[in-house]
Order: sequence, then C-alpha cells, then structure tokens
Amino acid sequence: MKKLTIILFTISILTNYCFGQTLVSDRECIEKAKIDLQNEMSNFSSCIVKQDLNICIENLIKSADNEYKKYVIGGTLYEIDPKQALILHKQAYLKNQLDKNFTLEYAIELHRSGKYLEASKLYETYSLSEPNDIRIFVWLSDCYLNLNQTDLSIKNWQKANHPQNHTAIDKAIYIIYGKTDQVKTRNDLKVEIEKGNFSNFYPLLFLDKNWEYDWWNKGSQDYFIEEDLALAQNKLGKTNNDYKVIEAYLKIKNLEQKGEIEDI
Repeated sequence: MKKLTIILFTISILTNYCFGQTLVSDRECIEKAKIDLQNEMSNFSSCIVKQDLNICIENLIKSADNEYKKYVIGGTLYEIDPKQALILHKQAYLKNQLDKNFTLEYAIELHRSGKYLEASKLYETYSLSEPNDIRIFVWLSDCYLNLNQTDLSIKNWQKANHPQNHTAIDKAIYIIYGKTDQVKTRNDLKVEIEKGNFSNFYPLLFLDKNWEYDWWNKGSQDYFIEEDLALAQNKLGKTNNDYKVIEAYLKIKNLEQKGEIEDI
C-alpha cells in the first residue's frame, strides 16, 4: 500500500509539472532558420513564377531539416499549400511542444482544418503565455461556436472587444478564412494552357491583375503578369484577337489603378 501511494504521488508531481510549464519563445533559432533559408526562399519565389508549383514546393521542403526550418517553411506555404503547411507545423510542434510559436501556428492550422476542439485546447494554452493577444479570443470564439458551446463563444468574443479592436479582429478572421488557393489556381490554369486550352489565358491574367491580398485589398502581381503575358504572346501571337483583348484589359486596369480611367 505504501509503495502504491509513493507511485501515485510521483505521478501526481510529474503531471502537475508537465501541465504547469510555461510556453517559451525561441525566436533566435527561428530568425537563424530564416537567415539559413534565404537562398532557398529566393529560389522558391523565382520558381513559382516560371515553373510548376508542385516541383517548387517539393524542392523547398527538402530544406526543412529541423523544427525551426519546418516552422519557417510552413509559414511560407500557409497561403500556397495548406496541406503541406499543416504537416510542417505539426512536425515542428511535436518536436517542441513548449515553444509558443510552434503551438500557435499548429493551433491555427488545426483551426482552419476544422479540428476545432484540438485547436481550442492549444489556443487556451497559448493564451496563458500571451493574455493580451486578442486574436486568441477571436479564434476561441469561432472554435467554440463550431463546437456548439455558445456560452464560451460569447465569452471570448466579448473579451476580444470588437468596438475597440475591430481591425485586428477582422485580420484575425482573415488568417483563418482568407484565400489560400490563388497560387495553385494560377498553376492549374497554366497546366491547362500547356495542354492547348488557350481560353484559360483570360482567367489567368484576370487573376494576376486582381490578386487578393486580404478582403479589403486587391492589386497586381507584376511578376506573374510579366511572365504570363509573355506566355500568351508566345502561344497566341501579338496579332491574335484574344491576345489583343487581354493586352487592352491590362492597359485599362493600369489606368484604373492610377486613377486615370477618364483618359481612355
């Protein structure tokens, strides 16, 4: 009986120790990973303009040889390849579950994957270390709403204080529900064009010229436009009617963005 009591007491101490630990931030290692990955990131940025997206992602992931690089690359892929971003952020988190950066990013990944219960637990843990991060209350409110825990949802929404923090709240919601398929859509359209489906030049250049940065801001992706317009010229020819229409559209949009639409 005495032996059992000692065992139970030991387990209790270990359990309290594990749950009582505070999350820490190892920003130095993350910043070092960013520096170490500069060439790979530069190559990736160039690659997605000209080459097949899947090959670009595959090459970038090869550089994720520790948890900090997984975290950084996962962030890069967050709005490009959500599935791969989830995998990388999960791997980083499992390597070090006491890093609050890893905890937060994995929670966000779980949230937008619809795993609301798992996400809410990590958000709650993170909020103990960062009680002033009002985004957590927004995300917890959404998770609890999806879990049909209305009281907790309302409680956290009130903590977010929408009248005072409405801009930060809107941005927090966009992080979860914003577009993540634009680069992939562009790649898919180019694949179809290479198959001879030239009508895809219209949605391709429209996408390039009306790129959504968030729910409030759209603009041109000039690197994409330059590459894709050159592709259209090569495939269609400058005298082709479709090419002329696309070129005219881009000129009109340029004037519109400069506020010179009356000059048309």
